[in-house]
Amino acid sequence: MNEATETWDRVLSLLNAELFSIGSAPISVFGIVRVMIIVAVFVAISRLVRRALQHVAHRRPEIHPASVYTLGRVIHYALLVIGVLIGFSTIGVNFTNIAVLLGALGV
Repeated sequence: MNEATETWDRVLSLLNAELFSIGSAPISVFGIVRVMIIVAVFVAISRLVRRALQHVAHRRPEIHPASVYTLGRVIHYALLVIGVLIGFSTIGVNFTNIAVLLGALGV
């Protein structure tokens, strides 16, 4: 039992070991996996939303297919950006500098 606990502790320490850092945020294997899972969840949500849009478009013939496609792509990319931002923020990457830059560009 003691050997299994030691092995588990060693695996956890390897997963949490710092690979590199972005700013002051240490990046580990566990952090990268967490970001990938969050982005995968947002990709799945995006697919569900696009399928729902297609379903609505098929039921309502007055909606132009190009409009549905364009709206689906915009929603897809917006959800991907949100997923990446949430994923990176969970591992401690600070986006305040990027937010200031985007705010200045928006003006």
